[in-house]
Amino acid sequence: MFEIHGLSISRALCVTKSIIHCTIHSPMNSSRIFLLLVGDVISFAIALTVMLIVDTRTTPGASLLSLYIPAFSIPLLLALVSFYVADLYDIRRSIPAPRTIGRFVVGIVLFSILTVIFFYLFPRFGITPKLNLVVFALTLLACMLLWRRLFFFLFAQTFARTILFIGEDPEITELTEELRIHRHVGTSVGILKDINSYNPSIHHADLIVLSRSIGTQDVERLARITTPLMTVRGAFEEMFGKTPLSLLSQEEAFTLLEHTNKQSNTVAHRMFEILMSSLVLIVTSPFLILATIARLIEDGRPLFIGQTRVGKNGTQFTLYKFRSMKALAPDGSAEVAGPQWAEKKDPRITPVGRILRKTHIDELPQMWNIIRGDLALVGPRAERPEFVDTLEKAIPYYALRHSIKPGFTGWAQVRYRYARTIDDSKEKFEYDLYYLKNKNIFLDIGIIAKTIQIIFTH
Repeated sequence: MFEIHGLSISRALCVTKSIIHCTIHSPMNSSRIFLLLVGDVISFAIALTVMLIVDTRTTPGASLLSLYIPAFSIPLLLALVSFYVADLYDIRRSIPAPRTIGRFVVGIVLFSILTVIFFYLFPRFGITPKLNLVVFALTLLACMLLWRRLFFFLFAQTFARTILFIGEDPEITELTEELRIHRHVGTSVGILKDINSYNPSIHHADLIVLSRSIGTQDVERLARITTPLMTVRGAFEEMFGKTPLSLLSQEEAFTLLEHTNKQSNTVAHRMFEILMSSLVLIVTSPFLILATIARLIEDGRPLFIGQTRVGKNGTQFTLYKFRSMKALAPDGSAEVAGPQWAEKKDPRITPVGRILRKTHIDELPQMWNIIRGDLALVGPRAERPEFVDTLEKAIPYYALRHSIKPGFTGWAQVRYRYARTIDDSKEKFEYDLYYLKNKNIFLDIGIIAKTIQIIFTH
């Protein structure tokens, strides 16, 4: 396999697959997404071939391919990442509808910009992308649109499993409702009261999900079933990336606490976070300057607000953000009556503040919190102590989320909307539980990639 700076085409494919798998977290989806990925790589190869034919007016020979194939290994990775940022690996966008086509254009434009920068930064390849890159980009766009349409008609439903539920727990009802909303994950084909009602010649399914009411006396019967089995908690975790709070026992909570206590950030991990947050501040400095000027013009100082948040082990720290609300209170905040939940269309938000929130520029000062060590790049959201007191009383085991550092972004943040109620916070905590249980470097990379995608597409 051709390599360039240690990165081969196959390795580029594997890296992108890992990122996508970390953010999808469902083998049922992963199979379809990986199939889309393979089709895009083939489209990339076709576009490269067409570009060489147009450029040389002949079929490219071995010597020309030996130059271009290694040189385009990194642009292949840039292409796949650009398409991911444009949200093109969401199974719901497998059909090229008008709105989806706009995302394709965004992905191609982003890829083209990154590719031009790459080849001008590494001129030793002898490639200067001009008209040939335009031919390449247009061919790639056409091939990807054609592939998506073919995929939709041939494979969109191929890997969606039919699921049979056994048991009558509330979690079974919740899970079937989730499947009804997200049909691309799987299809429920029925619910049986108990294992004795199951007849393999009648009840055909690709997967059987068992409720917690299934007892040890049913193990002998279950051992004879050839259809794959899964617990209801395993189904929630695999299909939707969250751990239902109602299925968490006290013993499991202690085990989870023991697991997180053993985890510690290495010096290399800490240096990486400092480097990344410093780089973000440098790259976004023009936007920070514009935000500062706009903030001053709109209603003056204070530019920033510092809020007390709860960090690791319950310690408190000051989190910094651009002020996005009217300065109504003496401390420059908008909370005259004390801390309160933000509303969907909060009247306290100023016009400039609304733009800052929409573009997430108001969050960028938190890079300083990462440099200081208050925050991690990835982790549960840092909540305010006034809310934490209420949530710990209302939500069992809520303090578990304080066993690791809170994060600038996190699994719950990219999977669920902003929490405005206790019920919302409970739902987000179930995603936090999943993250605490499955925390690893690949999941963190996927969360960071998903965060970038959200910033570009929302």
